[in-house]
Amino acid sequence: MISRCESDPLARRSLLPWRSVVTPDPRDLHPRKGARFVLTRQDERRYQARVYRPRDEVLVDLSWDEAGQIRMDPEPDDPWLCEELRKFVRILRRSPKPRMVRWRG
Repeated sequence: MISRCESDPLARRSLLPWRSVVTPDPRDLHPRKGARFVLTRQDERRYQARVYRPRDEVLVDLSWDEAGQIRMDPEPDDPWLCEELRKFVRILRRSPKPRMVRWRG
């Protein structure tokens, strides 16, 4: 005897686990400590970095010249933030991506 699930593709589909789509609250995207980095490619040698910190959001344009010298506009006041952005630029110079998201604590 053939079960209903074997004979009816719609019945089989209804047995799949339910996945709800929930829109996250923007406040959940700001970390409680550390930062969330969202880097978006603008052109071949330029990215826009949007950095979400617990209390604020920082926007920095990142670029580099042919010699590999990294420029940040505006230069963040936080040395830790500058160093993290430099690390990401080194990664993106080697293997460019249209978008990169990283969490750091």
